[in-house]
Amino acid sequence: MLAAGGPQESEYPLLDALMNNLYQMKLAGQLDSTTLTFLQGLFHDEFRAETIHGYV
Repeated sequence: MLAAGGPQESEYPLLDALMNNLYQMKLAGQLDSTTLTFLQGLFHDEFRAETIHGYV
């Protein structure tokens, strides 16, 4: 998805589920700062608050 410049419309449900799972893991304390930094680097600016998935 990231290499393609973003998800295709058919991938939105998968991406929504992934973001929800990551958020729940963060709330539960299951993601340490190293993992969060890695994920932020992996997604770059694609999921910042200014984007649709970042905002949600």
